[in-house]
Amino acid sequence: MQRHEGIYTLLGYASRGLIWAPLAAELLASQLEHEPLPLEATLAAALDPARFLLKARRKL
Repeated sequence: MQRHEGIYTLLGYASRGLIWAPLAAELLASQLEHEPLPLEATLAAALDPARFLLKARRKL
């Protein structure tokens, strides 16, 4: 799947932003710096913004 290189956003947390934003920021920073993820790989994959598109493509 094509992704846009160099574009990263952390948006749309609503009322749960105080809990999820720091974790998402740590996850993004570790991915950008090629460091070990602060979560298990399966949990990181569950947070991937393209997870719904990837799932739909697997069904085809």
